[in-house]
Amino acid sequence: MLSGHTHTYKHSGNRIVVGNGGAPLTGNKGYGFLVVDQRADGVIVVDEIDSQTMQADPDFHFAVTPEGILTE
Repeated sequence: MLSGHTHTYKHSGNRIVVGNGGAPLTGNKGYGFLVVDQRADGVIVVDEIDSQTMQADPDFHFAVTPEGILTE
């Protein structure tokens, strides 16, 4: 599901809200984007990438099984 316009990041179960890309690069907040990848086993893996360092943020990494179970 893609919807809304909010400058935040959060996830609950298998729902993700991402609004950190496209905002002005001012202030002390980081900005970036999500990489969402589906593995061969059907698990969807999500990583937030910092736009300045191009590194994944370990605090915003998770995976969801096809059954909707949060795994990583």
